Amino acid sequence: MTRNVVTYRRCSTDVTKQANSLMVQQSIISEFCRRYGYTIVDEFSEYASGRDDTRVEFNRALQYAIDNDCLLVCHRIDRLGRSMSIFSAIGSHLSRLRFCELGDMEPNLMALSVMLAAATQESINTGIRVKTTIAVIKERDPSRRFGNPRIHSTAIPASLKVRQSNAAVFNEHLNSVVCDLRKAGYTTTGAIANRLNDLGILTRSGKLWTYHNLHRVIRR
Repeated sequence: MTRNVVTYRRCSTDVTKQANSLMVQQSIISEFCRRYGYTIVDEFSEYASGRDDTRVEFNRALQYAIDNDCLLVCHRIDRLGRSMSIFSAIGSHLSRLRFCELGDMEPNLMALSVMLAAATQESINTGIRVKTTIAVIKERDPSRRFGNPRIHSTAIPASLKVRQSNAAVFNEHLNSVVCDLRKAGYTTTGAIANRLNDLGILTRSGKLWTYHNLHRVIRR
């Protein structure tokens, strides 16, 4: 008997700086779930600091796991959070957590504490290094400008290209599934949307299908 899981992925910066990170995390998580016989029923992801315990998608993922008696799977512990204060949210739900880097086992409280402490300190150290580096550079060259001056002509178009490519692959796979469902007797877009939701096949952003958002994809 398989057990249902929800997945959570997090990146600290936006898509222009970490265009592939969420995809890599999802690939690792999907393989982990396949290996251990878990069924993914919902997916949550966001771009947010791991030191922010009020992250919307993290708290939604955890609450979903609690309400639906699921496991919550993350790539690594530092993707779940980089603060010791997160224990207030997960402390009584450790049995629901799985981390790909640890294998299929309930995380040990002591080990989890040490690894979260290390992730917290790493985050603090990174912030200190960045601020110190910027301060030193500004002191040496007050006229120095930071950031990519060509971001609108390079980084943003490149990010758009990646997103468009990912969307094309997703849409092609979805249309194949929709074709199979039609052959199985699901003839209306609404019925297909409901069946996709029943099968746990959600939108690219992890949302449920409706007539309208499915129609926009399959009419292409």
